Amino acid sequence: MHAAVPTRAILIGTVFGYLAVLASVASPQRLFTFLVNASGAIMLVIYLLIALAQIRRRGALERESPGRLVIRMWLHPWLSYVTVAGIVLVLASMLFRGAERVQLAASALSVAVVLGIFWWKRRRGVSLQQERE
Repeated sequence: MHAAVPTRAILIGTVFGYLAVLASVASPQRLFTFLVNASGAIMLVIYLLIALAQIRRRGALERESPGRLVIRMWLHPWLSYVTVAGIVLVLASMLFRGAERVQLAASALSVAVVLGIFWWKRRRGVSLQQERE
């Protein structure tokens, strides 16, 4: 069987790799600082999205086919709501501290870029299924 090669993804990754090398030569300290700052709050955003997806999907699965749930979660959905509230509070508190504010801004920029690309692809009508084919 023939396996598909993600040529476009490899080329895009290569271009970004070369751009990162050029940026690190031109301004190594600024690039390192941006990368460290951008990764700071992005992990919280990822965990927030996971918690929100868990609330939504698990609730739907419990209604549609509860027999498929092998692992029972304690205090569902309340524990997930507490997690979401905690993450939102941490992100909000980052606004009031200088160093964390920079991390939050860099992470927000990263999220905005990803959402912009997602919006642009959706507007073009490219679905994930079409892109895989």
